[in-house]
Amino acid sequence: MSVLAQNLFDIRGKRVMVTGASRGIGRAIALGFAQNGADVFAVARTQTALDELTAIAKAGGLRCDHLAMDLTGEDSAKSAVRTAADRLSGLDVLINNAAVDVEQDALALPFAEFERIMSFNVATNFALMCEACRIFTERGGGKIVNVTSVLSSVGIPDDCAYVASKHGLLGLTRALALEWARWNIQVNALAPGFVRTEMTRRDIEDERILRSVLRRTPIGRVAEPEEMVGGALFLASAASDFMTGQTLYLDGGWTAQ
Repeated sequence: MSVLAQNLFDIRGKRVMVTGASRGIGRAIALGFAQNGADVFAVARTQTALDELTAIAKAGGLRCDHLAMDLTGEDSAKSAVRTAADRLSGLDVLINNAAVDVEQDALALPFAEFERIMSFNVATNFALMCEACRIFTERGGGKIVNVTSVLSSVGIPDDCAYVASKHGLLGLTRALALEWARWNIQVNALAPGFVRTEMTRRDIEDERILRSVLRRTPIGRVAEPEEMVGGALFLASAASDFMTGQTLYLDGGWTAQ
């Protein structure tokens, strides 16, 4: 079949694991993929939020299963991926969205907190990707979408650990894309700008911070989580088969300046 005859963005039947799926961007992506016909496996720490997500999906006749667990560390990460593959009878796409953050002046940030943020946002995601890679090689390929941030390419004050970790995740995206291209595995990043989520609620409510964000965002507003779904669909579909090691910025123009 010719490329023009295909529906390049069709993800019907794709088996997709989404981390950090109980709220914000992860929840929007999980529901958006289910609405577009994917078999979704949602992972997060909060059982009640995952129960609600699954109930909404199933009420609409959508396919969505879930697992409540803390992904911290190699063993937990590997177990989550294997559970997803078992429940979905395989795995086609891994979307790494889960992240932790503490906004604090660098000199006041406890070293243990810096280590925790770097460990989860970089090392845990590394473990998730490696386990997914092992599954993908068994089936001839797959796709990994790392949700980084506009802060993977720029910095802001009072958030050094998160900024460093997102830069690190972007580096992993590029390095693993090169290593795994020979196995038909595409590794790309989705970099949101400032999105209205529980994580950013305090900043949005602070007029000084919000004004600073809007000055840096040419579109002049905060994004909604649902606006991240289209980019994730592109990176998970056949439309991006010749794209790897790249970052898709959905940042309202922030990095264009």
